[in-house]
Amino acid sequence: MESNLANKRTILELDPNGACWVVRPGKSYEYYEHFLSGNFVAIGHLDEYLDEKFLIEKLNFEKKANIYYKNRANEGDSKNKISANINQVRRFLFEMKVGDLIFTIGENRIISGVITSDAYIDEVDYALEDVYKTDETMKKNKEMPYKIRRSVQWGKSHSRDEIPLAVKKSFKANQAVFSASEHLKSIYHWLNAVFIIDGVVYSSAKINQTEDIHHYSVTQFADALNKIEALSTLIEDLYIDGEIKNITLTMVENKLKDLALGDSLKLTTQQLFMSPGDYWTGFGSEKRVAILAFTIGVCSLFNIEPVFANENDETWQKIFDRV
Repeated sequence: MESNLANKRTILELDPNGACWVVRPGKSYEYYEHFLSGNFVAIGHLDEYLDEKFLIEKLNFEKKANIYYKNRANEGDSKNKISANINQVRRFLFEMKVGDLIFTIGENRIISGVITSDAYIDEVDYALEDVYKTDETMKKNKEMPYKIRRSVQWGKSHSRDEIPLAVKKSFKANQAVFSASEHLKSIYHWLNAVFIIDGVVYSSAKINQTEDIHHYSVTQFADALNKIEALSTLIEDLYIDGEIKNITLTMVENKLKDLALGDSLKLTTQQLFMSPGDYWTGFGSEKRVAILAFTIGVCSLFNIEPVFANENDETWQKIFDRV
């Protein structure tokens, strides 16, 4: 396969037990642009009880939380509301970790990023950088006052209208801070065309067509994926002493028949075709050579030039030359 594909993308090997968080940018998304402009997320509960001298440790926090609880209860807040606020701050300070996936949500868009710092206290209200100042944002004319913050490296933003249904469920909670880890695999599918978890290659095909899809197109796409599986299995069988024998299309077709007759096809569909919608698949193998072969084959189908994070892995280049 020649390296003339349109899109070069790194194929990530992701953590199935990774954490994913959502931090809402204030009421009515009022600090969404501030979060992006300052490359951080922040939470405002307990602000009046913390300053930059506060040492972020669990024991210190619990002391402040007890004071906050008593004062808010005296002000007439419900126990549930007070406890919810404390728990969200506790989560922000002690459960979030550097490297965790994180989202914040705007009125029309949602953006993903990676947490890059421990929690810290900043008492200086944050003002928007000029590049984020628009007629709409200037109407708010507000500086972001929340003190408790974490630095974030933001990635690509997405229209909220384009979020797959399986992922939308992740963002329904109303808290300022909440975990979306329960839906992590669906989120991985949404953010990555191809990725690997624990010896399984997952692929995500976006269906943008709004009209009904011809059944023939669906079957052709499925057939292409089946042939990629057969090719990957053949490469696994013929990979000997670091070398791969020549493989013909006839060999691939015969292998596919053998796998089908023996009920040995491993490719699974994670979500059915919809119009528009998504088509998610997974292929697993105990042999890394098969994983790499399937990954390269799917990338070819999706017009992607794969870049593997482990550049020292010579196996993938040999497979790349054969697929």
